[in-house]
Amino acid sequence: MKKIMRNLKKLRIFICLVAISMYLGRVSQNKTEMRENLKARLKKIKCIVCDVDGVLTKGDICLDVNGDELKTFCAKDAPRIKAAQENGIKIIFFTGRKNPATEHRAKELKVDLYYKKDLKEKAESLLEKLKELYNVEQDEIAYIGDDWNDLYYMIHAAVAVAPADATYENKKVPNVIVTKAKGGQGVVSEFIIQVLEAQGVLQKTVESYYTIYSKEN
Repeated sequence: MKKIMRNLKKLRIFICLVAISMYLGRVSQNKTEMRENLKARLKKIKCIVCDVDGVLTKGDICLDVNGDELKTFCAKDAPRIKAAQENGIKIIFFTGRKNPATEHRAKELKVDLYYKKDLKEKAESLLEKLKELYNVEQDEIAYIGDDWNDLYYMIHAAVAVAPADATYENKKVPNVIVTKAKGGQGVVSEFIIQVLEAQGVLQKTVESYYTIYSKEN
């Protein structure tokens, strides 16, 4: 009887180990499929729409004594935005707050800037406007947002991205990419690197910086 009980115990352990192995195999397969699916979507991206406050900046609203708004942008975003543009990816700034600092930054980086309020007043759709002006399809558009007023655009974009400190709801958008970076600390850079890597041009882009100033040496 004792021998039978020992054998039953071994059998139960064996069955548990097989079940665990099968579960881990399915988890691994699902993760691989998710990575491949994401890579396929990133390969198609031709347009990246970036919210400003909380994405390109930390989201703080700083006012001087005259009530003028000041903004701080992440310097690391600039070369990655330029790299994306050089590889045929359109970068768009999209915000609800009109501000000279944002306009100056957009002009400096040769980025088109649109205001949410303007589109709303004209009853225009952002996605339709992008399709019309830049000849891109919905499955070629990525949207980076951090707050509730970005949810609609994130849900309807091919790829949705949220900073590490975005709201709970933004980070729960289906298939969203949550960056390691917080708003204003390289969110756009981190995502652009993922896109360039998926499209097979990241290494070439980085290598170009080894020789970009060689004529000056």
